[in-house]
Amino acid sequence: MKNRCLFGVLFVVLLLFWGCQGKEGTVSGKGETPIKIGYMICNSLQESMARFEPITAYLSEKVGRRFESTYVNTYEFEDLVRKKEVDVTHTNSILPIIFKKEYGLEMLATEVRGRHGHKDTGAIIALKKSGIKTFDDMRGKTMVFGPALAPFGYMAQYALMLENGFDPEEDLTYYAIPWGSFKHEKIIYGVLFGAYDLGTAPRLDLDHMAQEGKINLDDFNIIAETIPMPY
Repeated sequence: MKNRCLFGVLFVVLLLFWGCQGKEGTVSGKGETPIKIGYMICNSLQESMARFEPITAYLSEKVGRRFESTYVNTYEFEDLVRKKEVDVTHTNSILPIIFKKEYGLEMLATEVRGRHGHKDTGAIIALKKSGIKTFDDMRGKTMVFGPALAPFGYMAQYALMLENGFDPEEDLTYYAIPWGSFKHEKIIYGVLFGAYDLGTAPRLDLDHMAQEGKINLDDFNIIAETIPMPY
């Protein structure tokens, strides 16, 4: 799904060891060591490269110093930062919190898109024809979660269920986390095609799939939705 991230999530640019500016804020010469950007792989490597390579090229042109891209899965990203193999990162909303605490990274910018601007919500969905409308209706059902490190595909919804007296470990008969690429799409399709009773997905992904004609939002009940948080 072009122009959106698998993990759905927040897209944040952080400073690691920024070395391209002098005391006056001017850019150093073009012949210097390139600035390396670590991008979190979203739906797939191919989709991520199509989305982010233009950003790398744009920065090289505007800053006047060569930028290079590195693509990493979410669970591998901390190694990249700890080993100082990148200068700037572009990632989801949970990693910046970890990286700021552990490595002193600072946020430079957030991406703005969708109904909530730089924020998003996590939604719990079911098919309307299932009749599932409340947390009580969810008891004894099956659910597919987003990636385990996805703030709006897993974490936010899990916390929301606990806050409403619903324990996924006790109150669901079964839950799963999908493998492979395009995980958020798999969740939504898994509910749409009846493989699972319930699913968790960023609202941004639901909206994008509807805009692209892949789903009809009228087919779904949004049982619960988190408050908007930085994405």
